[in-house]
Amino acid sequence: MKQNQTNQNRSFLSYTGMAFQMIVTILVGTFLGRFIDAKTNLKFPVFTLIGILGGIALSLFRVFQSLKQKK
Repeated sequence: MKQNQTNQNRSFLSYTGMAFQMIVTILVGTFLGRFIDAKTNLKFPVFTLIGILGGIALSLFRVFQSLKQKK
């Protein structure tokens, strides 16, 4: 019984860690894009969108890699 609970806790912590990694990756891309947009003075926030989409793509790539390794 105790072994099963320990495995569930590890699994929960592992997936929680992946969620935080995704959040941080997307936020870093967003803030980096906003910083570049502020320096370029463009009317449309091109680099912010690139940062957001790049952060999402990178975070999903890392999650898929982690899930593939767990199998």
